[in-house]
Amino acid sequence: MLRNALEGSDGSAHFAAYMEVFCVIMRVGVVDKSFRVKIVFARCLKAFANIGGPGLGAGELENCLSYSVKALEDHVKLMRDAFAEALGALLALGMNPGAQVQPRGKGQATAKKLEGSLQKHLAIPFTKGIPKCNIGS
Repeated sequence: MLRNALEGSDGSAHFAAYMEVFCVIMRVGVVDKSFRVKIVFARCLKAFANIGGPGLGAGELENCLSYSVKALEDHVKLMRDAFAEALGALLALGMNPGAQVQPRGKGQATAKKLEGSLQKHLAIPFTKGIPKCNIGS
């Protein structure tokens, strides 16, 4: 239901509301042990990314990316799949600052591209698990 509300708002609601929703999602999603709750958490993160991450700064995006990468190691396939989708959407948002929704008004920070995100959150986690091959030895 929360995911549908986020997608339906399309990033046009008040930024304080998005930040409150984001805080609730992070508070519940990170600490809950149920894989069902974690799947909903991943889908909400994906919805946040799909609407442009309203109110999310570089720090929040980095935290979401790190958590999503860590969740890919879980034994529940549905959870891995949900976090893989969220990771892709969050990386796309982080790499494309023009797609990030920014608050209107004076003194607001501009969106920043998350430099090195692909390397840090996609390449390194997948390659560190691959053993080195000694071909011809």
